[in-house]
Amino acid sequence: MLVQARYPAHEGRYEGGGLLRLALCLEGAERLTYRCGDMRIEGPWRAGQIVVTPPDAPLESRCDAVATLGLALDPALLGQGVSLQSVERLGLVEDELLSSVMRALWCEAEAHGASSAFFQHGAELVLRRLDELSGRSMVRSVQPRLSPERLSHVLDWVESHLDSDITVGGMAAQAGREISGFARAFKTDIGCTPYAYITRRRMVRAQALLRSGESVARTACACGYANPAQFSIAFRRLIGASPTVWRARSEAR
Repeated sequence: MLVQARYPAHEGRYEGGGLLRLALCLEGAERLTYRCGDMRIEGPWRAGQIVVTPPDAPLESRCDAVATLGLALDPALLGQGVSLQSVERLGLVEDELLSSVMRALWCEAEAHGASSAFFQHGAELVLRRLDELSGRSMVRSVQPRLSPERLSHVLDWVESHLDSDITVGGMAAQAGREISGFARAFKTDIGCTPYAYITRRRMVRAQALLRSGESVARTACACGYANPAQFSIAFRRLIGASPTVWRARSEAR
């Protein structure tokens, strides 16, 4: 879940849900008092700082009016055999990379909608950065590569589902892997993330359809986009021109 909101001054005790939560301050609050387990934070909450709350952790907080960008992640994205104990000690984090990823997720959602593959990719980046900041391993460091047969099966599956909302989890299931380990193995084998690969394959299909005379609206649907506007933005970003302009240039060659 990703939420941008402006909150009035508030105080209270809040029961923790089963999600890992990050709250990026967009407009600073002069006073923040935060208690979660052994973690205590008191002082101003400045723009760019992120409060990290582990799953199932009840907290008490008192805060002035503040604007935040909140990200909540399901711990299941980490896969089996991993621990979030190190996150409990992070508390208040000021990290340009982490805040940039969160902002990028929000901008991408506004432009393209909530693409499952993109958000899973963003979650992977966030978890990796938290891992680095905590100084302890939250993810397995060694992941075997995909066998040629498994990789071929995954790529064929993606090709046959380009018109639907493909998820990294769905790809991982086809490979018989956990999501985080699959994403790293896939990048090692293919040279790009699963999300980037899906987008590239969709654009290849889109170019073929546009070249054959298919409308932009039908092409968007055939490539898994909810509406032509989202498709056009993605197409322009990757190809360098809108679908209509690209087709005109292609026909003129």
